[in-house]
Amino acid sequence: MAIIWLTNPLAGRELAGMKMRMGYWGQVRERAWREAIKAAWGDPFAAVKTVAIPVFGAVIAWFWTGNFDGSAPVRILASIGGGAVLSLVFFGIKMLTIPAKMHAESLERIASLEATKVSTPEAIDRSSVQNLLARMREKCLAYRSKKGGPGLEKQYEWADQLVADIGALYGPEVVLNLKRVLPNLTSRTLDSLEMDGHMRAMVGNLDKLKGDVKDGIFSNETPDLNTYVRRRLAELRAEQASHAP
Repeated sequence: MAIIWLTNPLAGRELAGMKMRMGYWGQVRERAWREAIKAAWGDPFAAVKTVAIPVFGAVIAWFWTGNFDGSAPVRILASIGGGAVLSLVFFGIKMLTIPAKMHAESLERIASLEATKVSTPEAIDRSSVQNLLARMREKCLAYRSKKGGPGLEKQYEWADQLVADIGALYGPEVVLNLKRVLPNLTSRTLDSLEMDGHMRAMVGNLDKLKGDVKDGIFSNETPDLNTYVRRRLAELRAEQASHAP
């Protein structure tokens, strides 16, 4: 039967499972003994005090008086025996409670790892960011005032979206710098000629941002920046396709 079992292709898996179970219960026993001894004897100083002080007391008394106190060994053995019995009792209790405690600790570690994984931001897809900035630049060129252009209201809407996209990519500081250069970009007080100048200026700003993508520091305020970039790229592609001749 042993030969048949060893030649069974599932025997290796069963053996590995047995080893894992033995290893697990070995960890449980080791931890149970450690915690049981600590519960029965306390800290190492307390254990030394329980055993060593009576011994030293008996030796010192015998040295000074010449009389050996026969009750000292009895007290020592009683202390050791009591500690041993308590250790066995606590060991039995720990063998019942430690598996549940180890399981709870494993769940806590898994939850901690999951939380760390969620909080770790995904690496920025810089090529997609460059692609998005390029399409934003194309739209700025298309939204300059010209015959048959989108109209002033569409230019206002695109200016608002430009600021939102740049804020999502680079954060509020870059938006503030942009508004210092173009303070009326989103004011909706400009005429078509002035908006034309702002669109030309935005082409230059987007060229600079596109060139700095490799070393750019992106916003930490957008939870999933790659998802945002992919969504905006899809929207701009769809918009461009709808206006294609």
